[in-house]
Amino acid sequence: SRLFVELREKRGLTYSSGAYMTLYETAGVFVIYATSDVDRLINDKKYSESKSKTPPGIVPVMFDILDDLIENGVTEKEMKMAKQNIKDSLKMTSIAGGNKSAYNGVRVMLHNETAADIIPNSSVFDKCYKNVTKTIVNEIIQKYFASRKYYFAVIGGKLPKSTVLIDFLSPLKH
Repeated sequence: SRLFVELREKRGLTYSSGAYMTLYETAGVFVIYATSDVDRLINDKKYSESKSKTPPGIVPVMFDILDDLIENGVTEKEMKMAKQNIKDSLKMTSIAGGNKSAYNGVRVMLHNETAADIIPNSSVFDKCYKNVTKTIVNEIIQKYFASRKYYFAVIGGKLPKSTVLIDFLSPLKH
């Protein structure tokens, strides 16, 4: 993903990063996260001790990625990679019987579906993801991210002073 490449591979800022969503009947949440040292949140202070220029930290890079998605959308290469990741994930899910049972159990118990309504793992990609296009994804990005109304949270034992975060976040259009 862009997050992993930019934050981990190119800049070495995070231990891990990613994004996920949780959907409910009338609402949901889309989360972008990163795990790292607190000094790398706004800028990479460890880097700046040995270099003259302080490179951006995790949060500015995340905002830059979101801005680029809003302005330019996803690429065909990213769509192809995402679809392949989904296919691979579905294959792994079908191997792990517990995952398949949990998925089907939720469909039946929480959504009042019958066994006839359940989509077998072998058909999930074709029924749910195959026809998702770059245009559809970019329309969703515009619908949900273009307003730049983000919530920001920092969780951990050692946190930066709130003034550091306020000073960083206040001039942003986000």
